[in-house]
Amino acid sequence: MIHTIAGTPHTRPFTTSLIDLIVSNRTNLVFVEVKTRKSANFARAAEFVDYHKQNRLRLTAEIYLSLYPTQLQPRFDVAEVILKNDGK
Repeated sequence: MIHTIAGTPHTRPFTTSLIDLIVSNRTNLVFVEVKTRKSANFARAAEFVDYHKQNRLRLTAEIYLSLYPTQLQPRFDVAEVILKNDGK
């Protein structure tokens, strides 16, 4: 399924809450949280998106949707980036 960039990183006004990436396809508007780790040995990056982070993302997405209404179904994804040993 092809996704297109639907928006630039969006910050909730008066906070530091940020949605890293907003993409869309034919049916969904996807709010993506990108987590980067140097190693997968300790824990998966997605495990660092705890209840409080999820709540901040949801509130920021609600504001985004109030500014840019859509008929697309909202969805939240976590993209994990694991760096090689040299940090790249």
